[in-house]
Amino acid sequence: GHMRENVRRNGYDGAVRCQQLFWGDPHHTAFRSAYGTFETVVAADVIYNPKSIGPLFDTVAALMQKPHGRFLLSWFTRVNDVSVESVLQAAELRHLEWSETEDGIYIFMHRKDGGVR
Repeated sequence: GHMRENVRRNGYDGAVRCQQLFWGDPHHTAFRSAYGTFETVVAADVIYNPKSIGPLFDTVAALMQKPHGRFLLSWFTRVNDVSVESVLQAAELRHLEWSETEDGIYIFMHRKDGGVR
């Protein structure tokens, strides 16, 4: 699709791999079996429905390398009852900590304490 074409046009063909990923289990389990885990997972403008937050974070937590993997989440739509608090609560439930850049990008990582708070 469009993402693969953008990768090719920007000269990253062969350096970047694009794969479709459905959120939630069993999808992320099959994806992880096929492709492994990742140092960095990036998503932008992907949350439009509060029901998608849990499956997104289940998937991200399963695919991020431990202990140093990162999930970069750029702007998410704050409509349809999607709030910053609901996103951060989903991260907390999956033992992820976060920081926010000046540009409003959230960077999530596995908690250093192994999930104990």
